[in-house]
Parts: sequence; C-alpha cells; structure tokens
Amino acid sequence: MKKELLHTWVPFILCAFIFIFIKLTGMGVRLSDTNIYFLTAEGILSGKVLYKDIFFTNFPIIPYMASFYFLISGGNLLFYYFTAVIEIIITSGFIYYLSFKESSSRLVASSALTLYLYSFMILSTSSHQSGVFLAALFGVLSYFFFKRNNFYLIGMFTALALLTKAYSIPLLFSYLILFSLCNRKALLKFTLGGIITATIVMVPTILFAAKPFFQDVFMYSLTRTEGVSKLGILYFIIQHDFLFICLLVSCLAFFRKQLFFGLFAVSSIIFFFYYKDVYYLYLNVTLPIIVLSFPPINRRISEVTVLNRFMIPTIILIFTCYNFFSYFNGYDNLQIIPIKQIVNLLRENKIKKIYGVNGISPAISYQARIPLLNNVIDTNDNIFRKGYLNASSITSDAVQKHSAIITVGAWYPELGIKQDIMTEIVDQKQMKKNCHLLKRFPFHSEGVINSINVFSC
Repeated sequence: MKKELLHTWVPFILCAFIFIFIKLTGMGVRLSDTNIYFLTAEGILSGKVLYKDIFFTNFPIIPYMASFYFLISGGNLLFYYFTAVIEIIITSGFIYYLSFKESSSRLVASSALTLYLYSFMILSTSSHQSGVFLAALFGVLSYFFFKRNNFYLIGMFTALALLTKAYSIPLLFSYLILFSLCNRKALLKFTLGGIITATIVMVPTILFAAKPFFQDVFMYSLTRTEGVSKLGILYFIIQHDFLFICLLVSCLAFFRKQLFFGLFAVSSIIFFFYYKDVYYLYLNVTLPIIVLSFPPINRRISEVTVLNRFMIPTIILIFTCYNFFSYFNGYDNLQIIPIKQIVNLLRENKIKKIYGVNGISPAISYQARIPLLNNVIDTNDNIFRKGYLNASSITSDAVQKHSAIITVGAWYPELGIKQDIMTEIVDQKQMKKNCHLLKRFPFHSEGVINSINVFSC
C-alpha cells in the first residue's frame, strides 16, 4: 500500500523538486510589493494598528500572514520571498491530488500539475510574495471541499480567498450562482460559513480601524485608475499562456456539462473587463481553478474524438518547454535589486532617513536599518495622483531631514536619453536644487527603466 501511494505521488515529487530548484537558483530581493507587505508586517508586530497607523489598500489577511512568516523566519526577507514558492507547491499538491481522484490517471494528473506549476504565469511571478498565491491556495481548498459537499468549509475558504485578494470575487459569484440554481440548503450553509469566517477575520479592523479601513480599501482601491492596458495583458497571456486561454474557452464550450467551471470562466471574464486596475500577476488567483477543469475537459474530449491519450500531454510538454525558454530568457533575474551595494552606499554616507520609489525603498530601509521618511511605506504613484500624499511637501521634508531619495530612471547615453527620475512621488525642481546623485545602479526591469538612482539631499 505504501509503495503504491509513493508510486502515485512520484510525478508530483519530481515536478515540485525541479520547481523549487529553479526558484532557489534565482532568489533575490526585487522591485516588488513584497517589500511593502514585509515592512507592514514588521510594523504590525511592533504594535502599529493596520489601516489606522499603516496605510494599506488590501484586505487584512496578507499582512496577517506576512506577520506570521516574519515571526517564524526571525525577520528574514529572503525567506518571505520564498513563502510564495511554498504556497505554490501546496496548491500544486492539491491540484495533483484532485486531478488524480477525478481521472484515476497519473498521466492526466501530471498534465494538470504541469499546466499549473510550469505555466509561464507561475514561473515568472512566483519570485514575488504578493498574497495572490495564498488566495489561490484558499480557492483550491474551497474546491477540495466542494468535491466533498462540505458547504460550510467551502464558504470559509472562499471568504479567506476574498479577504486575501479581492480578485477572488469570480470564485464567490460562481458558488453563489451555482448553489442558488441547484441547492438552496447548500447556499445557506455556504453563506453562513463565509460570514462567520469574514466576521472573525475582520473583528480587529472593525473595532480599531473601521473608518481608515473603508478609506484605504474601498475609497482608494476600488476607484483607482487603470494601471496597465488590458489589451496589453490579454496579448501577453495569449503569447505566453495560450493553454490557459484554451482551457478557459473549453470551460465555456462545456458550460452545461461542467456548470461550476463554466460559471467561473464567465465570472472571471466579466471581472477582467469590468474591474479597472487588473494586473497579470493577479490572474494567478484564476489559474489553479481553471487548471482543475482539465481532467473533466480531457475526458469529454476523449469521448468525442479518437485522439491518442498521449497527444494532449505531448502538446502540454511542448508548451512547457517554450515556457522554460521564455522564462530563462531574462525573466529569471528580472527586477532584482543590487541591495547590498545600495545599503553599503547609504551606510558610507551616514544617511539617516530614506524615501523613494514603491517596492524598493522598504527593502533597503529594512536591510540597512535606516528609517523611512515619515514612516511612509507605500509610495505608489497612484496614491499621489489621488491626493493621499503630496510630492512637493514630502520632497520638502526629505530635503529638510537630509534624506536619501531613491528613484528609478532610464539611462541610455548612446541614444541621448539621460533621465534619472521617472516617478511622480517627488518634486523634481526641489530635487535638482537641493539633492545630488550619489550613484546610479544598473537594473534589469521591464520597459525602459534600467537604473536605480540614489540621491542625497
């Protein structure tokens, strides 16, 4: 029995080991919201109240889990990055298990596992801990209990997914519509499980920071403008995750036969086009649920065609090879910060305060043990556009307190492009008058940005 069980799980163990090895060889601190969440966790553990003392634009489970990871790692930033890999491996384990239970085939289960674990989406975004993989894990757990008709736990894990990332809304709508159509008693249990869970999670926020929570999450997050073109995201998905699109279309094609996956596909498409501020990274919440549709869809295809059973796995293998090629062609070291050199530079110049671009400054502040100016952790450009922070006044504070200001820029002297400040979080006139460049660090990023620049004021 033990040998048979081990034999069943060999494909998962092998795939997981390869994935972990790939991610470990490319570990590094990157330009990432990961650094914001990590420093937010440190703030919570030091006694600050989320939303009241710390501006935060998501629901609270991300910083709560970040605080847990902070505690068990002793405040190790690289370990916090690696927790994304741990969450992905656990999720992929459930995908393999559920796929095997559905198909009784290691080949089908391995194909589903490969579709998820070695998708370009997972390979390219798993170097960041942004909460999406935790939300995805909760979503898969909700489906795990859906297959066991445990409606209270479906509601619980759906609520946890939603309170981790609001991008889980399509999952919530799918269950609500499905249970409303097919099982009213299940709807009651599902709703009760979700409400109880959400209430428990939200009690500290409701008691201590209800008003700032509403302002940070609803007034800001739900009304912010589009950050990346949806057509650009769609083109990128078609280019790099074509099999994801194929599965999504298949869910629509087999809508009546696979009602849950059909509802989820429709809800996800509506959400993608309706919600303004969608990013490629956050589609990871959708990916594992769509991948779980593979075993039943594969069975339907086998029933209506005479394809060899190795044909579809072979196609998946070909696309997986393409994903590896794309990933190792620059995405494996994308956005890695030369953090040690920057920290040494700041210490050499005896800098007392740090202010700078979103996703870089929190990591440098933590590693250098130099406080952030005015304790501002999140400096997303959109926060300044909406008037929550003022670039002129905060730049003035930075100058008065002799801070270091960290910016990103585009430096291509051979093309006549010499731009050290490509952000809206500073007043460039004040900087040019009162600050001087300490050093420009080459930086591999998407788009035209190719340098991190450290100024002293």
